Amino acid sequence: MLDLFFYYLVASLVFEPNHVHGIMDYNECGQFLSVVNAMWSGQHLYKDIYLQYGPLHYWVPSAAMAVFGKTLETLRGYFFYGGLATVVLMAYVCRRLIPQRAVAYAAAILIAMESHHPFWSSRWGGWRFFMVAAAMYLLSWSARSPKAKYPALAGVFCALSFLHTYDAGIAAFAGAAAYYAYAVWQTRTDPQAAGSAIPVPRSMMAFAAGAAAVMGVWTLELLRTGALGAYVAELMSIGPRKAFAQPILPGDITAKVLLPGVTYALSLAVLGWASFKRSWIAYRHRAGLVPWLAAGGLLYLFAFRAIRGAQFENVLSFAVFTHLYAAALVYRVALGEGRLLPWPSGRPALKAAAIALIIVSAASWALSYKRFYKGGLQSWLSYQSEKHKSIAYYFGWHAKDGGKYVLSETPAIGKVLLPDWQDREIKDTASAITSMTEPGEGIFCFPDLAIFNFVTDRPQITKYHMIVGASTSEANTREVLENLATARPRVVLLGVQLSALAKATGRQEELLPEVTRYVLDHYRPDRQTGNILIYRRSD
Repeated sequence: MLDLFFYYLVASLVFEPNHVHGIMDYNECGQFLSVVNAMWSGQHLYKDIYLQYGPLHYWVPSAAMAVFGKTLETLRGYFFYGGLATVVLMAYVCRRLIPQRAVAYAAAILIAMESHHPFWSSRWGGWRFFMVAAAMYLLSWSARSPKAKYPALAGVFCALSFLHTYDAGIAAFAGAAAYYAYAVWQTRTDPQAAGSAIPVPRSMMAFAAGAAAVMGVWTLELLRTGALGAYVAELMSIGPRKAFAQPILPGDITAKVLLPGVTYALSLAVLGWASFKRSWIAYRHRAGLVPWLAAGGLLYLFAFRAIRGAQFENVLSFAVFTHLYAAALVYRVALGEGRLLPWPSGRPALKAAAIALIIVSAASWALSYKRFYKGGLQSWLSYQSEKHKSIAYYFGWHAKDGGKYVLSETPAIGKVLLPDWQDREIKDTASAITSMTEPGEGIFCFPDLAIFNFVTDRPQITKYHMIVGASTSEANTREVLENLATARPRVVLLGVQLSALAKATGRQEELLPEVTRYVLDHYRPDRQTGNILIYRRSD
């Protein structure tokens, strides 16, 4: 009963009563809503729609919209409840894997503080890290149980993770590979490991069967839609794809950016120490640490592409858990729970030292809490008391009834409060597009304005719904220009401001300048609605 109450407490810390409201990030919502529109019109992923993510990234929100309505409101709910479920799952994992209840509770609360962002929780992420966490937990638990269902389900969740987001899937499979490599090493040298839980070969076969079942179903779907070749080409482009990493700037909280790396190094040291002093920590406990170290460490490195973004905050849940799990294992040794210890069991000085280690571990997160978006610990506590009457923003929050927001009357948006200027911009732009085009007529939205393909139900004339995605290769850029020349859409939308990707990469001009030049050469300005320029074809 106490644990159930605690899970409720953790959920309440990250629950956002007004998660559907607030400013619309055209880049993030547009790439989902426009693709869902295309899917519902009969187009197939990869074959007809260019993606940089796995199919579940779009199938799952599309399924949610089939039930709750094809609106922005549903999309925000999908993201938010996926993130909420991830935090609650991590709280459950803490309680199941960390032996000491107090340490488990402390870890879960820190995860809720560190990894949740009020604004981005309803606009990004969703179930992205839920499946990684589920897979790593099942692998950890398979070191304690003789049942083959745990590694089999771990394989299922690893495959689902890869079919959702490539980087998360790679991290999940890396965690599994590290776990089994460690298990093979330990079972060959440690009799205790060899006799515990399910035999490693059987566990590996169960894991492989679970992963193969999911990938097999996906392969059949690719064959059915004729998209296998396009999907393989997309996978082959993952490595050479142009990437970026945000540098650590003087204004950044450098200690907080680097702290997870330090904690992973310390946790790895604890694992190495325990692996050679095997009698001190049982195999099931030290093996359970391995997948979290590998997967969490990779996710931490991947997140350096946007250290001032939501992704970096989200992956801190793995770092916090790994850090306190390792500290709890040291505490077990200090309590005298191992065998052949070089000191009397339960020696008070060692207990005190171990408790101090845990306190310092937790304090290192809490005291350096200041995040890029939410501010410090005091700011977080203040937000908790005001969030029922507030709407989260990129930085901080606004009063819900402060006059900045109006209820959207656009059917595709749903019952969402938007900034008054943005609501006017969407209505004016949608009205102009519908007056200048016929239903079902294609338009071209550049660089990241695909939200208007969705709002007006006018398809994008190219398979690159977020046009800046074509910047990954020269061939993709040429294809966009060919699509423009062939389709010759009557209406083109250009953003006055730089796209989110251009800003994130520190560019002073928009990506794909050749596309902008083509539009300016072949189209004439018709009107401006807010930050959006509407062009009409010249001839």
